[in-house]
Amino acid sequence: MSLSLQPSLRQTVSISPQIQQSLQLLQTPALELENLLQTELQTNPVLEEELRPAETAELPPEEEEDSHFSTRDSDWPVHTSRVDRPRLDPRQAFVESRVHPESLTDHLTSQLTLTQVEPAIQAAASEIIGNLDEHGFLQADLSEIAAATHTTPAQVDQALALVQSFHPPGIAARTLPEALLLQLQSQGQEDTLKAQIVRDHFNLLGKRKFAEIATALSAPLESVQSAAEAIARLSPRPGSAFAPDRPDLVVRPEATFVRDGHRWLPQIEGDLLPRLRISDTYKDLLGDGSADEHTRSYLKERIRSARFLLQ
Repeated sequence: MSLSLQPSLRQTVSISPQIQQSLQLLQTPALELENLLQTELQTNPVLEEELRPAETAELPPEEEEDSHFSTRDSDWPVHTSRVDRPRLDPRQAFVESRVHPESLTDHLTSQLTLTQVEPAIQAAASEIIGNLDEHGFLQADLSEIAAATHTTPAQVDQALALVQSFHPPGIAARTLPEALLLQLQSQGQEDTLKAQIVRDHFNLLGKRKFAEIATALSAPLESVQSAAEAIARLSPRPGSAFAPDRPDLVVRPEATFVRDGHRWLPQIEGDLLPRLRISDTYKDLLGDGSADEHTRSYLKERIRSARFLLQ
C-alpha cells in the first residue's frame, strides 16, 4: 500500500456569511425586520434615523413666532439640571403606552389563586371559569365539570358556589334569573320582594304583568313596580364589562394592491420600516484623521456593518 497525491478539480458552491445574512433578511417579515432595525439603530452609533418629510416641514407662522421667543429665551442662563432623553418613535410610544385590559378569565383566576381551598375544589373551580362564555354564564353541565376534573358532584357544587361568590356579582350563573338572584344576594337582598319576583314570577316580570304579580304575592302594585325598576338596574350579562379572552389582532400588511386601470399593481408598504443612514458626523471624524487608531478601527467596522445592512 502506497500513499500518493493526485490533484483534482471540483466545482462547489460556497455561501459567505454576508450572503447568508442577506438571504435571511430577505425572508424576514416586516414586523421582525422593524425590530431588527431598531435594535441595530440602538447598538450601532454610526446609524441614525432619517426624518420623514412630514417631520421636517416648515413651521406655520404661529410656531415660527414662538420659535423666535424660544431662541431668545435660550440666551438666558439655565441653572436647572437637564437630562437628554432619546427621541421616541411615536408608533413605539403608542404601543408601549397601551394598557392591556383584564379579561374575565384572568379576573376570576386571580381571585381563585387567593382562595384557600382543597385542590379538588380548586381544580373544579378552574374548570368552571374556563367554561364561562363572554357574558359570564356557565355553558357546561356540572356532570361534565366533575368528569373533566375527576371530582365528586358535591365538590363541584362547592366549587360553583365559590366561583359565584367572586366579583363581579352574578357570575357563573346558568340562567338569567340565577344571575339576577346572585346579584341580589351579594347586596343582602335575597329575602326581599325583588328576589321573590325573580325567583317565582320571572315570566310575568318579562311580560310586565305587574298587576298579576301583585295579586299572586298579595303585595301593593306600587311595591311591585318599584321592585321591577330595581331589578331592571341589575346586569343581565355580568361578565360583559371585561375584555374578551381572545382580543382581535390588528394585522399590519407588508404589501397592498392598488388598482391601475384594469390592472392590480403590488405596492410595498415601505413606511412601516424606519429609514436609516450613516451619520455624517462619524464619516467626517473618520476622514479628517483626528481620531486615534483604535477609534478609526472601531468606526470602520461599524460603518462597514451599517453599509451592509443598508444595502
